[in-house]
Order: sequence, then structure tokens, then C-alpha cells
Amino acid sequence: MALKITVEDINDVDEAFRELYTEKDGAFVLDVEGVDNHPDVANLRNAYNAEKTKRQDQGDKLRDALEKLEAKPKPTVKDDAEMIRLREALEAERDEWKTKAGDLEKRVYGLTVESQLDDAIRAAGINEVAFQKAAKVLLKEGVKVVDGKPIFDTDMGPVGLSDYVKRWASSDGAAFVSKPAGGGAGGSKGGAKLSRDQFAQMGDRERIKLFKSDPETFRQLSG
Repeated sequence: MALKITVEDINDVDEAFRELYTEKDGAFVLDVEGVDNHPDVANLRNAYNAEKTKRQDQGDKLRDALEKLEAKPKPTVKDDAEMIRLREALEAERDEWKTKAGDLEKRVYGLTVESQLDDAIRAAGINEVAFQKAAKVLLKEGVKVVDGKPIFDTDMGPVGLSDYVKRWASSDGAAFVSKPAGGGAGGSKGGAKLSRDQFAQMGDRERIKLFKSDPETFRQLSG
């Protein structure tokens, strides 16, 4: 039995393993050693730290250069032009590293959120691999991060990722939890083709029906 990294309710964990969890920010986190050594996380974290260091170095170089230029007595037109040129060059380089660091931050965040969403989908009883992928497509766009925690906005207020996926799996996503019937749901009627705009306007139940009847069209429109 695999242990979840995070759970909203400690009672969801087998009693024999509860002592391995620590409460943090309203959730319970598995106390695991060596998480930072996971290849995906470690590589992204190292790359991010490297970009962050380079960005700091560029800021230091810019300050030092400006201090030297500004300390010159009675700057000439040539000095002013050189200072402007240097400022623009260093600021452009700084912005480039800042963009790269931001992209790496998003990748680290995305890895974390996707892992939690995958766990929640499996925990909700969606066991077919194809259904797991389809459920992830339907749910991922609704995930938001508030105070460092993934949530879903609902009419009743924000709901934690795990709880929301459980509710979804018992309502709109119920077809993914049950075993597919004999020959599938029957194929698309009349060979009609949907546009991306029509797909975007469909609700979860309609998208699930499309996935079960025509998975190839679903993958094309959701990609």
C-alpha cells in the first residue's frame, strides 16, 4: 500500500502509519527523508538556485558599475552615453535571468500540484489509466493556489484539492469511477466533428460522455 504525501484528514491514513505524519498548514504531511534528492525535484531546484544566484550577481554588477560611473567628477556626454548603454545592457541581462528563474519556479510548482492531483484522482477511486488522464484534463484548469495550498473555488467557497476531487468523483465524474460497460458508450453519432470552441463550452458530464464515446476526439480537443 502506497502512502500519500499529504492528506487533509489523518483518519484517511491507516492507524499504524499515522505517527509518520506531521500537521502543517492545516494538512498532514508524510515525514519523508530524501525528498529533495528525487531526480525531478533536485534537478529543478538546483537549476532554480543557479538562476537565482546569477540574477543576484547581475544585480551586484549593475550596482557596482553605476556607482563607479556616478562617482566620476563632471561626467561628459560620452560618460552619460556609456552609463545609459551599460545600464540597458545589464538590465536586459538581469530580466532574461529573472524570466528563466520564474519559469523554473513554475515548473517546480507544477510538479508538486500535478503529483497531488494524481494522488487525489486515484484516491477517489478512478483506477482506469485512460480515465485518470481524462479526469486530470478536466480538473487541472480549475486548480488555484492560495497561501501555498492548491484549492478549487466553488459557490460554497474554497475547497481543498483532495476533498473537491472526491466530491467531483461522486457527481460529475462518477462515470469515471464505475467500470466501463461492455462495448463502450457507442461511438460518436453521425461522425460529427466538434470545434475547440464547442468543446470549451461543454460541461464535465458532456466531456466525460465524449471521452467514453470518442476518446481520440477528446484528446485532440483537450490537448
